[in-house]
Amino acid sequence: SWGHSVTGLDADPAMIKYASMKYSTPKDPNLLFETVRFQDLSSWTHKGKAFDIIICLGNSFALLDSLNIFGAVLENIRDLLSDDGHLCFQVVNYPGFEEDIPAIYSPGIA
Repeated sequence: SWGHSVTGLDADPAMIKYASMKYSTPKDPNLLFETVRFQDLSSWTHKGKAFDIIICLGNSFALLDSLNIFGAVLENIRDLLSDDGHLCFQVVNYPGFEEDIPAIYSPGIA
């Protein structure tokens, strides 16, 4: 974790188990992995920490069920960020994404 506190979250317990086995060490208390779904972020106990950056990779956002869930997830993430925190997320060529959530789709954004 190079001197930073890092928390890894995933909805899949198998992914958390893999990450914990591969990256966690008893001597690094600043690296934590937990099973949490996007929809459960509002009730997730994060010990009052505010995050400077939240990174979502893969098609995590694109696989949410509806625009309402997407909006709620963004609100929950906003609540987890520090005052000057940043959200960085990736959506990779997910077919149908632009039809499901037209409010955020813009072919001109790279």
